[in-house]
Amino acid sequence: MCAYLKKALSLQTEILFAIREQRTNKIKYLTYTQMKPQDILVLLKKITSTGKTLSCHGLAESLGLSASTVSESLERCKKAKLIDRDKKRVNVLALQEFLIHGIAYVFPVEAGRVGRGIPTNSSASPIKENITGSSEIYVWHYVKGTSRGQQIEPIYPTVPEAVLRDDELYQLLVIVDALRIGHSREKSVAIEELTKRLNRYAENK
Repeated sequence: MCAYLKKALSLQTEILFAIREQRTNKIKYLTYTQMKPQDILVLLKKITSTGKTLSCHGLAESLGLSASTVSESLERCKKAKLIDRDKKRVNVLALQEFLIHGIAYVFPVEAGRVGRGIPTNSSASPIKENITGSSEIYVWHYVKGTSRGQQIEPIYPTVPEAVLRDDELYQLLVIVDALRIGHSREKSVAIEELTKRLNRYAENK
């Protein structure tokens, strides 16, 4: 009887933990779905070497956004626990989790018609160097672009202009696109490259 009670209590505890985890994940998902695409752009800029010390106005200027848009974005990121209370340091583990497991569902994307633009996904660094035998070319639509390929919508309309001024940001957005639309091999490379960059940011406080 004693062994039976212990087993029943153990099972009950496991069920309670499972329910609690499910509720936590649901709350986290609902918080993430309230985010907007520009929030990802702002967070990625903040983990670059040039962006981590930028003020709200500096971020706005570098990303082609208004200062109020950046301010609102940082507030949403704080609520989602993707940035600290002072809205200065990015929560690396939370951002990594969201980008790897959530961004393809919260901000999905599909390849469209062939057109001119800026290479992304498996057509740009740091993904293309680690992928062999891929004949697909992906680009962000950009009239001044020099490449042709299947066009995909960038995470935010100002991305093509913003990456021309910041190669580090460009590579981070390419990684994000690989997580949004890439096949399994592209995603594996993207996870590895993302982890390296996030670790570098965490080490340079």
